Order: sequence, then C-alpha cells, then structure tokens
Amino acid sequence: MAGTPAVPTALPAPPDGDHPRRPLTVAVDVNETLTDLRPVAGVSARLGLASGSLDWWFAVLLRDGIALAASGGLARFSDLARAALDEVSAASGTDLGDGAGAQVIEAMGRVPLHPDVVAALDRVAATGVPAYALTNTGAAFAGAPVERLALVAVHPWDTHGAAAAGLVTGWVDRTGRPCPAVFTSPVVRAGDLAGVVAGLLALPEE
Repeated sequence: MAGTPAVPTALPAPPDGDHPRRPLTVAVDVNETLTDLRPVAGVSARLGLASGSLDWWFAVLLRDGIALAASGGLARFSDLARAALDEVSAASGTDLGDGAGAQVIEAMGRVPLHPDVVAALDRVAATGVPAYALTNTGAAFAGAPVERLALVAVHPWDTHGAAAAGLVTGWVDRTGRPCPAVFTSPVVRAGDLAGVVAGLLALPEE
C-alpha cells in the first residue's frame, strides 16, 4: 500500500541508551493484526451502513471495553459489540432492524487470518521464540523480563501502551497511515506481519 514501508524499519535507540534487544517472547494482538475483518465490513454494508462504519463500530467497541476494564467492570464481547452497533446505527440514522447484532457477531466468529500470518508465526517458531495470541483478556508470560517481551499489533495505541510498560514493540502498518505523533514510535515498523517479525528477530541479542 502507498506509504507503507517495504522493509522493516528499526528506529534509533532512545536517548537514554537503552537499546532494544531481540525478544525472548512475542505476543501478537488478534483483532486486525492476525484477523482480517473485511467479512464484517461486508455484513455492515448489507445492513445498510455507510462505508467506513466498520472502523467506527470497532473504535466504539474498543472505547467501551477499555472504559470498563479501567473501571473494573466486565462485559461479554457480544454485548459490547451490540452496544457499539446500536450507537453507530443511531448516529448514522440507519434502522438496522432485528437480528443485525447477531449477524455482525456471527461474522466476527468466522473472520479469516491475514495471508501473511502463518508464515510469519512459523518463522518465529523456527527460532524457538515462543509466541502468544493476545486478546483483550490479557495474558501472563513467564520467564521473560519485560524488556525482552515484544508486543506486535496493528494499532499504534497498543504499541504505545506496550512501550510505556517497557516492552519491545512492533507495529504492523497494514494501512500506510502515519503513527500518531503523540504516541511513542514503535521499535520496528513494517507493512505486514512478516516484516515486523523479521525486524524483531534482527535486533541484537545483547
């Protein structure tokens, strides 16, 4: 895509001299990083929502999930998805009718992987570096100090948060959009998962 780096880009070390090192463990975000949500976009179009509504719906879903998590609340993904769809449909003046939420949730359950995923994860596995799929439920990674743990994600807010926690970060820039200037730049950036994996594995071990 236009504007997307063709090769992984390792950024300069931070001013304090803390050079990022090759990760001992890799965590990969699931939604949009591993999975392709275009089938969900097809459902939203058939329901009568305008182009771009999927991004809007997903942003609302994430917003509400983050707000609940930050306040100690819990909700099922299906309930968050339906609430987000209700907000988007009301704001756009679209009457979706009964069953719309179920259609979107069903589509989410059958989204495919991006074509680059299997080969990229196979490359990680071949090095002996453990890799984990990371959802909004979080996970515990035993045996790896935080500075040797990498988070790979398609969302720059995820990599920003991981950088703030001291992790090595890899941004899968599938859309060619710029990284928001208010966020910490990722250590590695590439246009696909394979490029990010290559960049992380190329980091110095010590």
